[in-house]
Amino acid sequence: MSDVQKPIPPNVRFTLNGNDIELSASADDTLVESLRRDLGLKGTHVGCQSARCGACTIEFNGLAAKACTILTHQADGANIRTVEGLSKAPDLSDIQLAFQKHHALQCGYCTPGMIMSVRELLRRNAQPSEAEIRAGLKGNLCRCTGYQNIVRAVKALASGDFTDGSDSSDDNQGVGVPVPRVEDRRFLTGRGVYCADIDLPGQLHAAFARSDVPHAKILGIATSKAEALPGVVAVLTGADLKSESIGQLRCEWSVNSRDGASMKGGARSILAQDKVRFVGDAYAVVLAETEIAARRAVKLIEPHFKPLPHNVQTDCADTGAFLFDEATNNVCFDWLFGDEAGADRAIAQAAHTTSIVLTNNRLIPNALEPRAAIADYRPESSSATLYTTSQNPHMARKVIAQTMGFIGEHNLRVVSPDLGGGFGSKIFIYPEECVCLWASRKL
Repeated sequence: MSDVQKPIPPNVRFTLNGNDIELSASADDTLVESLRRDLGLKGTHVGCQSARCGACTIEFNGLAAKACTILTHQADGANIRTVEGLSKAPDLSDIQLAFQKHHALQCGYCTPGMIMSVRELLRRNAQPSEAEIRAGLKGNLCRCTGYQNIVRAVKALASGDFTDGSDSSDDNQGVGVPVPRVEDRRFLTGRGVYCADIDLPGQLHAAFARSDVPHAKILGIATSKAEALPGVVAVLTGADLKSESIGQLRCEWSVNSRDGASMKGGARSILAQDKVRFVGDAYAVVLAETEIAARRAVKLIEPHFKPLPHNVQTDCADTGAFLFDEATNNVCFDWLFGDEAGADRAIAQAAHTTSIVLTNNRLIPNALEPRAAIADYRPESSSATLYTTSQNPHMARKVIAQTMGFIGEHNLRVVSPDLGGGFGSKIFIYPEECVCLWASRKL
């Protein structure tokens, strides 16, 4: 193999949805970033950024391709189509009509990529079986619909039954008649507005430095190399929080122990102070003019950690790896429900008993849309707007205002735009949302 690399063109030229495009791109720009950031086509969504979810699927030289795995300079001379190029308002393409009629979408985050994959599937096989449909779409994840309605939509396309049934005649009115969802059209055409689709004037980008050790004391964090990188505006740490007396997140759903004692869960700093408590615990944030600059700068931050004991087994949680001073032996609460004495008597009097040791695995909902937050602080009115991927914006406003201390609940507006799945995980309040609000005020 030759070690001579093809030079990267200073400008990339390609055809996009029938139009000739020319733009400049850096060596590490991906096509999904260029489509969204430089060309404003937000219908191609960012999910996993590792070619697993299919949310960024586009048509590349006639084939379905995941735009997160294509460097922009590799698109030079290509013919590209995105979901925005399938139809012109107010019309929908056949695939979009079939998806609408058969309710093959819910949150809409996977829908553009799914539609682009269906286009290739039907080009290769005009009459696919159900097994072939499922195999053809295995590269596209959907967390809402359960796939069955998507399969129905593709079958309908193959049979030619893809009209939306939106007949306004008198005999198509009343109870039992399906009503198309008002949000379907924007989701089907790539015009939904999710949190990461919002661009505000002067918007900076945040990237977090996260612990790669499970438990350690923070002895120091060197940020000078990161701060010197072009495009970096600031690097903030937990020490900056402490100097400004910013509050800490506490659990809002309290559970008392069987003796009536309150929970012993420690408060969580929105950036780790004094020590990190798990792999992934954020201890610093970079604010930069571009996302690429922020991510590059994070790699230049140099933490000085002193490792502390750790374990991941709940049956030996009291062996010395204590996370919070308040939680003796790592016990947050000791909860009881029901009649313990009565249950013990029934077991003791039973003719036969069976014992089993159950390990409850940690479970977490996983939405296709990553969490995102954009904060816009206005010093002239001491007010702010926080756009965030929240299923519970009213509680978010209350908790974040209480946590931050520098803004009243009446001065904080929380906006939850289109949500790309949630399943309960986006009900909670996360440190990164608070960090964005704090950084917006500070800068």
